[in-house]
Amino acid sequence: MLVLAVLTVPAWSLRPGHLDEGADPPSSTGRRAHDLLAAAFGPGANGPLTLVIDRTAVPEADRPALADQARRVLGRIPAPPRSPRCGRPRTARCSPPPPNR
Repeated sequence: MLVLAVLTVPAWSLRPGHLDEGADPPSSTGRRAHDLLAAAFGPGANGPLTLVIDRTAVPEADRPALADQARRVLGRIPAPPRSPRCGRPRTARCSPPPPNR
């Protein structure tokens, strides 16, 4: 039990990262903009869109074609204006999930 207590000591100094502007103080400009977007477009409008494709029913040989098709379909979605933070209109990654162990 003592070993477990000693191993948990570093957890007390953990500092979570900045999640998004919704975590800012209500008086900040970023938080006000975040709240206005959420009010206008609904919950989740400020977050990223994550697409997950279940490949379990797709034969192994057809999975690369499925990834290519997903890239093509996602590539037809109009890009938002360039982000002032990263300078890229959108970021897309298509990769297989890590295997379960």
